[in-house]
Amino acid sequence: MLASFYIQRQLSKTLGLSVNAEEIFYQVDDRESDYVNTDMVLSRDRLLSVMQFMLDEVSLNPDLREKCRQAERILTLWIRGLDALATVSEDMSLLPRTISECSGRVDRLLQGDPQALLALPDDAFLRLTGQADDAFLRLTV
Repeated sequence: MLASFYIQRQLSKTLGLSVNAEEIFYQVDDRESDYVNTDMVLSRDRLLSVMQFMLDEVSLNPDLREKCRQAERILTLWIRGLDALATVSEDMSLLPRTISECSGRVDRLLQGDPQALLALPDDAFLRLTGQADDAFLRLTV
């Protein structure tokens, strides 16, 4: 239990990532076979949190921060859109996730399915990514 708490704190401290204890699998016996793995869906809140954590490091340099603003806006639209699509379609496999490799030594990152968002009609894409105007959103939600 203490090891799980420590692992959670380290993920939060080093990545800005909040992980639940039941998403962490570990064996720590001071041997070569020790491992820490996660099995989690990277939802909107998690991805935005990690992105913000990374950008906070950049914010120390105002020129770099300004350079990253456009990328931040675009990534935020994509993250929110894919999360909204996964929620509406009740298909969490659309979202990125981590799974343990069979060896237990490494995590594998599955990218999700961003093509599902691109396959939407233009109006649905704009609505799910938050690019439609508010009046349109109120009519369709």
